[in-house]
This record gives sequence, C-alpha cells and structure tokens, in this order.
Amino acid sequence: TPSPTPSPTPSPTPSPTPSPTPSPTPSPTPSPSPQPTPTITTTTVTPHPTTTLAYPTTTFKPTTTTQKPTTAKPSLCPNVEDGVDYRGHDIKSIKRANSQDCCNDCPHTRGCVVYVWTPWDDGTCFLKYKAGPPRLYWGAKAAQLTSPSHGPACDAPKQDIDYYGNDLASMKAANANDCCDLCLENVECQGYSWYKGTCYLKSELAYATKKTGVISSMRSSE
Repeated sequence: TPSPTPSPTPSPTPSPTPSPTPSPTPSPTPSPSPQPTPTITTTTVTPHPTTTLAYPTTTFKPTTTTQKPTTAKPSLCPNVEDGVDYRGHDIKSIKRANSQDCCNDCPHTRGCVVYVWTPWDDGTCFLKYKAGPPRLYWGAKAAQLTSPSHGPACDAPKQDIDYYGNDLASMKAANANDCCDLCLENVECQGYSWYKGTCYLKSELAYATKKTGVISSMRSSE
C-alpha cells in the first residue's frame, strides 16, 4: 500500500513586521482667549438746583480824584558862577558849608540880591545888596537872585526931612541912592541923610526936622 503522501509541513506564517507607531502630532497650544474690553459707564449726576439768596446791593458812586500837576519849584539862584567873587557891598557874612545854603539865606535877608560863597573859614557866605566888580577867586561860587523877595534895603526916601545928630560918618555921594549902599556897608548904620552931595550916616534916627533939599531914609529891618 502505497504510503500516503505526507502533507507538506506548513511554513510558519511569518508575523507581520509591525509598523512603527507614529508619534502623535502635537496639538497647537491654543492662544489665550482675549479678555473683553471693559466698557466704562459714565454716570451723569444731575445737580440739585442751588438756591441763591440775593442780597440787596448798594452801588457806590465812583470818586474821581484829580491830582494837581506837580511843578518843580524853580531855584532862586539858577546861574551859579564858579571861581567868581563880587567885591564889597556886603550885608553880612554867615558860616555855611556849601553855596546852596547861601541861596537859601539870601532871600530871607533884607536887601540881599547876590551872594558869594568861599571856602574861607571852612565855608562862608557873603550876602550882598549889590554885585560889585567881579574878580577871580579860587573855590568861590557866586549867584544873583532871580527875584529878590524882600524889596529894597532902605525904606522909601523922604524929601526935605533931616535927622539931626547921631552921625557915624559923612562921605561924598552923587545921589541919595549911594547913601543907602554906604549905610548897608556899615553894620551900625540905621539910616542916612543926604544933602548937596554928602551922605551923613546915622546910628539912630531920632529927631526928624524939615530942611529943604535934604533926602533921608531908614535902613530896612531884616
């Protein structure tokens, strides 16, 4: 009997080669969800009506003050001459530190129309009733008043009046006005009588008598 044909030995079924497990695809990181922009809510507050108490007001009439224009007082001695002296005709002398003081003194001295300030004796004013011949004098300052305030240095002359006695001196003079100048130069002279070209300076005017041709006057008081 024939041997049965042996069945072929089956080859083992090869295991399939496993495919590599693919790495999972990473999921993208999600962006954070944006926060919603807050809405600003504006609340309008309606103010309560304010009650204003009205007080009665008094309207004052404005006062208008008009200022008087200020005018600078003009100097009585505007033209001061440097280095000049007027000789003679002195009424008196006063110690003064500067020439401006002389300008203040002269208007308050009867008959003064001009002054000379010199540095002599630490400053001296010579107040004069007339400007004599000018001369150079180092350091002197001289000025004439623009408007002498005290009038003439002798009272108005009296015609045909003589004052008898009390003579200080007698000197030649062409007219009675020269007698006034001479009297002012003498501190003791109180007046004069002029007669026919001669001045009689008097220490006192006591006895008035009538005499034709005589002209007399009294020295003005300061």
